[in-house]
Amino acid sequence: MKKLKYILLILSITLTACVSHYQNQLEAIDTLIDKGQIDSAKSETQNIRYTGLHNESERALFNLIQTRIDCIDGKMPVSDASLKQGIIFFTKEKDYVHLADCYYYKGTIEFQKGNRRSAFLDMKKAEEQASKTNDLTIKHKICERLLDWNNSCGEYERP
Repeated sequence: MKKLKYILLILSITLTACVSHYQNQLEAIDTLIDKGQIDSAKSETQNIRYTGLHNESERALFNLIQTRIDCIDGKMPVSDASLKQGIIFFTKEKDYVHLADCYYYKGTIEFQKGNRRSAFLDMKKAEEQASKTNDLTIKHKICERLLDWNNSCGEYERP
């Protein structure tokens, strides 16, 4: 009986360590991207097997990270399905920073596809979620993108 308890204890510690390892690793990769260290982030992402992710939180963050890397590299994803899943998850968790990021990249993808109306709506949703945080980086990124789009669409006043 003592052996069984000991084995169960070791097993539960091991499983807990694995879960937090991926979460910590994903958060570290997210930070690398925020710091502009894309090559390092890509390298770290290669060390993660999607099938090894244990929960919805890890999958949502991994998908967001992968989308961020792809967009930064100029490879726009064909589908925004993983971002939609992230939006559902981050909304449920009230994780406004990642939620704003999901809307930001969803809007970016829509704009690249030529769907300007939905792109602007998504970016405004990103702006709304970012306003619930103290994260100046995401707020600046959204504002800069909106200004860029307004200029490229001719949506500004001429003197």
